[in-house]
Amino acid sequence: MIEQPQHGLFITGTDTGVGKTYVTALIARSLVKSGKRVGVYKPVASGCEIVDGERISADAELLLR
Repeated sequence: MIEQPQHGLFITGTDTGVGKTYVTALIARSLVKSGKRVGVYKPVASGCEIVDGERISADAELLLR
C-alpha cells in the first residue's frame, strides 16, 4: 500500500462571528465537489440550542452538511 501525504488547513480568526465556520464550510464543500475526502474538526464552539433535550450546535450542523 502506498501512503498518500495528508494535507491540512487551519482556519483562524480574531473573534466570534467573523465567518470562520462559514469559510471552512465553503472550502470543504469545494474540496468535496472536486472529489477530495474531507474531514472537519471544530474543537471549540460557543453557544448552542437545546432541541428535544439535546444540545445542538448550529456550527457543527453547518459543517456536517
